[in-house]
Amino acid sequence: MPSPIAHTITGYVIFRFFPLDKHSVAWSKSWLVYVIYCMFIATLPDFDFIPQLLAGKKYHHGFTHSLSFTFIVSAVVGLLCILFNRKIFIRLSLLTFMIYGSHLLLDFFTDGGKGILLLWPFTDDFFISSVSFFPAVKHSKGLFHSSHALFISFELGYSALFLGGIWLWKRRQDKFIKDI
Repeated sequence: MPSPIAHTITGYVIFRFFPLDKHSVAWSKSWLVYVIYCMFIATLPDFDFIPQLLAGKKYHHGFTHSLSFTFIVSAVVGLLCILFNRKIFIRLSLLTFMIYGSHLLLDFFTDGGKGILLLWPFTDDFFISSVSFFPAVKHSKGLFHSSHALFISFELGYSALFLGGIWLWKRRQDKFIKDI
């Protein structure tokens, strides 16, 4: 499974391509709050390790890694937005769905493991792609094992590629605006 590095970068990239308002939120006072929110939502499915630590039962890649739970989280965010900020509730709900869903997508395309409960509660089958994009992590070897160097290098390269793409896109967009 990808680490929080890939998940948070993916959440940030989605946020940059789908801002919450018609104008860029990059200069607004709440920009940092939105970025932190997107990074939190991008890693939220992996918070299933907390009950695992408390109960000792394996919960990782369970119901928090399902499309149903993605809809639930997005709906709860939408309902909270209606209470606090009606103007952005649809866009924030959609953004939440895309970012939370990106976590499932990245985990689906990861080598190793048994997969994710993508269609829970309709089936208890685990789903994983036959084509992997992210290398497997060997958790059993410990946190600081040398075999993780490939995995970390891949994720840093993935992050650099996406952040570089955002930078180029923004530069091109700014040049286009200047030319008008």
